[in-house]
Amino acid sequence: MSIAWLWPDYARLRSSGLVLERDYAACYLGSAKLARLSVPHYLTIGERLGYRPNPFFDPRYFAKATDGAHRSLLEYLDHYAAGDVSPSREFEHSWYTWQNPDWCRNHEHPFLHFYFEGLTQGRYPAPGIDNNSYTNLLVVWLLRTALRVLDTLTPTQAEAVVRRVGVTAEDRRRWQSIATRMFVPFRDGLLLQFRPIEQPYRQQQDVSLRYFDPADVQHWASFLLGVLPCIVGDLRGQASEA
Repeated sequence: MSIAWLWPDYARLRSSGLVLERDYAACYLGSAKLARLSVPHYLTIGERLGYRPNPFFDPRYFAKATDGAHRSLLEYLDHYAAGDVSPSREFEHSWYTWQNPDWCRNHEHPFLHFYFEGLTQGRYPAPGIDNNSYTNLLVVWLLRTALRVLDTLTPTQAEAVVRRVGVTAEDRRRWQSIATRMFVPFRDGLLLQFRPIEQPYRQQQDVSLRYFDPADVQHWASFLLGVLPCIVGDLRGQASEA
């Protein structure tokens, strides 16, 4: 049987970044080493079984919300930018658009705005959803990685990156301070807000950390240069208000 019909959806999902391939493989396929199989598995099997491609899209929940008319992530993106249909309990569509009217400035869908901007900025996807531990962990890793990268570059290369991102010496000192002093609650080697995704949802538990392996945030490296300018601006704003 030909699977050529899968190619457009496969290419689109693969390029979108909405299927967290390493995490999906670790959660549903038994090993992160099978990450290259995540997108085809999700399209052919996982979506039908209700497997999540990321923490904020639940095929079963979405199918129920649409009375069975739709269940796929791509259908949600294509047909539900407006309205009040939510893709999961962890992302309340209409509430997010009400709380974040700027979502349409850079994205054609509020889910994309949250996933690529709101999540790293600490915006809540729904009432009572707490992403603070994951956000703190991500920021610490990003700042430490940025400092380490700058320290390993040649002076010429480092200067080129600094000019591109707009980083000052004061920014770097502040990054070092934040990366050293940021509070991330651990107990017995585990983040206190971490819960596996398959456990029932509980209020005020960090939804991102219910999906991601808290020890593995390396796959966010590709977002580093894109996220740093936002962090620089936010931290400068906080410093000026202090």
